Amino acid sequence: MRSQLLGLKGVMEKASRHTRIFAIIAYGLSLWLWSPSTSGQTASANVEDDDQDPVAFISGITKAHRKAVLAAVQTARIVQLKVEEGDSVEAGQVLAVLDDGVQQILAAMAKTKSESTAELDIAQVSLEQAERDLERIRRLSGGDYATDKELQDAATEALLARLEYKKAQSEHATDISEFMHQELLLERMRIRAPFSGYLTHVAKEIGETIEAGESLLTIVQLDPLLVSLDCPLEWAGKVTENQQISIRPVDTRWEARHGEVIFASRVADPASQTFRVMLEVNNHQGAWMGGLRVLVDVGHASDLEADQPKIAGRLEANLSNQQQLTQAKDP
Repeated sequence: MRSQLLGLKGVMEKASRHTRIFAIIAYGLSLWLWSPSTSGQTASANVEDDDQDPVAFISGITKAHRKAVLAAVQTARIVQLKVEEGDSVEAGQVLAVLDDGVQQILAAMAKTKSESTAELDIAQVSLEQAERDLERIRRLSGGDYATDKELQDAATEALLARLEYKKAQSEHATDISEFMHQELLLERMRIRAPFSGYLTHVAKEIGETIEAGESLLTIVQLDPLLVSLDCPLEWAGKVTENQQISIRPVDTRWEARHGEVIFASRVADPASQTFRVMLEVNNHQGAWMGGLRVLVDVGHASDLEADQPKIAGRLEANLSNQQQLTQAKDP
């Protein structure tokens, strides 16, 4: 080991002074380019204007306000698909129809049974007859024309008749509930949109069989959009609910907008030392896409209306700086 170190020292001593200086400069430049503060990978960036007024930009992602994966409630064949991927749909609109032939028969049978009162009527007649017999035996027992055993048997028969009547009432109520259940299953053979939105995925085709619980359609609501942020702890207390904040996509084809803070967590993530913030952005006609990377101007949330042009300029400067850093890293 000692001999290797002596050999390395000799090599270094033979190197020219200019070569060593160049190596040191190159090493320092590489550290600067790939340092965390300049790599463009951080969650926020600071930009200063001529007035030395710092602005903080937090990176976030837009996402759908709501998302629903629609599935079949029972195994059936798809007989109609009324929509395609990319269609806009309204709440309650029928999107797909499953083969409901068997379910229609089950619903019809349940309806017939729920409307029948034969068992209930029989139980009621038996109860009335048992109560008349009991009353007659009581009168006879008062004149010593009926024994105590006959009176006891008549009372038991009346009690059993009352229980049979209650049982018939319960079974009739169950039949009505079963009919309502079968009707609900029949309705669910028509898959409807739970809210107005945009269809992002169709998993099956007409004629295919779908299993119970298997997903068929995916729908999202893009108006309004949500923006999810992980803010550094230094902004705790500066971001409050109902606050208006400037938001701009990194892709400059989309214009900047205002978003309203609908949630600011009071619990920080221990690992990243950030807290979660959620903003709501109006998105009429779906101009913005879900999944866009955006920059949020947290630093000027309070004076947004008065200083919008200045904030837009800072956003442009921040985007330009990030692009320059990315180009400097790439060979």
